[in-house]
Amino acid sequence: MAFTYDLSTSIGKVRLNLGDKTNGAGPLPDASNFSDEELTQVLTQEDNDVMRAVAACCEILANAWSAIASSGVGPRREESSHVSEMYRKRAMDLRAQYGGAALTGSALLLRDDGYAQAQAGDLQVGASLSEYYRARQHVRYGW
Repeated sequence: MAFTYDLSTSIGKVRLNLGDKTNGAGPLPDASNFSDEELTQVLTQEDNDVMRAVAACCEILANAWSAIASSGVGPRREESSHVSEMYRKRAMDLRAQYGGAALTGSALLLRDDGYAQAQAGDLQVGASLSEYYRARQHVRYGW
């Protein structure tokens, strides 16, 4: 699989925003890079929008890092869940700013009972994922 880093291309711009600039020192848990073919696929899924593709890659990275077990030797402990959460938060922020649907494999379920966090009327049927996150932030933080 190919690896190129050319800032005049959309693939290069996605790599720049991901920090995936050096072949063999990528952001995936095994230090591998996204291939050009994978980034082309993500760009296609995101209508060739670079920042939406970056958000999708952050979602992929969050899922990849969440599958890695945390480890510790003596007082030193490495928590891969922190890396996963960092990518998940960045993806949510980018989705809120640039739009698009999340590429996660799980379904988004909105509760409609006494325990729901979002107020009735915060979301309409067919609301986008970014609208959902904004509504949750509004309820949680009073924005």
